[in-house]
Amino acid sequence: MPSIAIILTEVIKLIRFAECENVTIVRIGTCGGLGLEPGTVDGQLRAEYEQLILGERSSMPTQLDPQLNQELIRMLRPEDGFAVVEGRTMCATNFYEEQARLDGVFCTYQRDDKINFLKRLYDAGVRNIEMESMVIAAFCRRASIPAMVVCAAIVNRLESDLPTCKPEDMKAFEKRPQILVARFIKQRLQPI
Repeated sequence: MPSIAIILTEVIKLIRFAECENVTIVRIGTCGGLGLEPGTVDGQLRAEYEQLILGERSSMPTQLDPQLNQELIRMLRPEDGFAVVEGRTMCATNFYEEQARLDGVFCTYQRDDKINFLKRLYDAGVRNIEMESMVIAAFCRRASIPAMVVCAAIVNRLESDLPTCKPEDMKAFEKRPQILVARFIKQRLQPI
């Protein structure tokens, strides 16, 4: 997560330096879904981001703007042919063990442990796992900039660690959040 923290800090500095107003930050990407079919678009058990400041732990809340989620969901059209689900996100700093994957070089648990953990996440309302949302939510909240995270699930992590879809389906899935966010931006740019 250091990379996203660095770039987001620089972007927020530029926003302030340029005296921009009515800014919204959106993270678009892919994720591992929980109980979601691949291609579903999804808008933490401990909702805070920790970092060290002067050697001391500092915690920041990571709530994103719920109004932005609702606005984005309204961008879905019946002819789009895909679902949009609002849910909690688990943000990991590691692609393997933190996400309960079994295919990393280190694995200190069994498949049953993985499934039990992922089911516990699902029961807590988590619908996707990715690796950038925590910093985005914490930094944007701290800077008073509305933000949202829009990801397309490329695998149902309750069934597999790796995507099994065809490359052309993967490309189509990756475009789904972009379609919704493009509509969101277009609507925001409309004169009142």
